[in-house]
Amino acid sequence: MALDVVAAAALLTDAGLDSANVVRTLLVSGASSGLAIETLVRSVLESAAQVWWLLEPGIGGRARMARLYVLRRQSACALQGTAAKLQVQLGSGYGQTVDDMVALYERELGLRPDHSHKGVWVGCEGQRKTGYTDRVARFMGDIGHAEDKGPYAFICGASHMEFWRLSYGYEEIENPDGSREWMPRTPRDFLRLALSVTTDALVYPAARAFDLLGRQAALRELVGLLPGARRALTD
Repeated sequence: MALDVVAAAALLTDAGLDSANVVRTLLVSGASSGLAIETLVRSVLESAAQVWWLLEPGIGGRARMARLYVLRRQSACALQGTAAKLQVQLGSGYGQTVDDMVALYERELGLRPDHSHKGVWVGCEGQRKTGYTDRVARFMGDIGHAEDKGPYAFICGASHMEFWRLSYGYEEIENPDGSREWMPRTPRDFLRLALSVTTDALVYPAARAFDLLGRQAALRELVGLLPGARRALTD
């Protein structure tokens, strides 16, 4: 897959929009526990956090390319780990390997890898690899949400189907015949959190992209949507 920074950011944004569109579908489809919505919100957040990091202003094109290398190499590591657990050999069309990434970014493009004192690869030209949690926490802090990892951990509880999260998503009721069953429920505050995070995760990276590309009119129009969206979530 041949990707430059802008193409990679666009791909991640499209993937985030796909998840956000399903959130909209769930909202109008009827009763929901909210857990499915939060699972999708996690995907939106993780795509947005990568776009946010890639498009940080003022870092220069070389650093931006180094960041893309870091993200793609981490993805290649995940792919190879998955293949090993499945006990399959990677073939053409299943994704690019770490060796592919090294060949492109280090040998062809001349980017310099960073290694720990033990010789372990840790990043490229000062751009360090980070995990999902740290990346999302930084993004949420940058855009004005909680600066710690709490909200992301809360949302991940739904993705992992933790029992403590299930207890918020369902309540046990007694039917007229005496039988009992679990019914989905969506506490309003939880729904507001999910929708607020989704809105910001779509708007802020897109605004950063418009600013980088010099599309100031589109940027102003996009930022102008936020006050109305926030009012709708708090009314």
